[in-house]
Amino acid sequence: PRCAAVPDRYLLQVGTLEPRKNQETSLAVLDALAPDRPDVALVLVGKRGWKVDDLVRRIERHPSLGRQLFWFEEVDDTQLRSLYRHATACLTPARYEGRGVPVMEALHCGTPVVASTGGALPEAGGAAADYVDPDATEGWIRLVAELLDDPATLEQARRRARAWRAPTWDDAADAVASAIPAAFASC
Repeated sequence: PRCAAVPDRYLLQVGTLEPRKNQETSLAVLDALAPDRPDVALVLVGKRGWKVDDLVRRIERHPSLGRQLFWFEEVDDTQLRSLYRHATACLTPARYEGRGVPVMEALHCGTPVVASTGGALPEAGGAAADYVDPDATEGWIRLVAELLDDPATLEQARRRARAWRAPTWDDAADAVASAIPAAFASC
């Protein structure tokens, strides 16, 4: 079951609160879009990380906390799957990601993803996700507003998410096998 009190339409960001995860961008999206969309919330899931005192204060003092902003430091696997499955979209504005697990988890649940161009996120989501520079706040606001306001855009994003398939070890082996000849072509 989804966490109590979370509205039906919400944006989800999963990951430890820390500077590289860039929860600040998700909060900026909420602050820009929520006044005209009182039925939309932002759900943050993640423990406190390092160098986040200002961010935690911002969350804890946010005027929409408990109504349009929710922060869960811990959820169990069942709650997390439910949050992914029921989210309108998953936001991953990280400045750097080594693997992109939240992107893959959201897509696995058929949830649309808006991710940053940082690190491995484009590789994790491929053509199934939409991408914005992690610090292009206006781009994030524009893209998320389109998902929230245009049912056709949202349905197209859902179809791409449902069609996504996780890369396999065989895919990785094939990629390495095809890269080897090119890497040694000049030898």
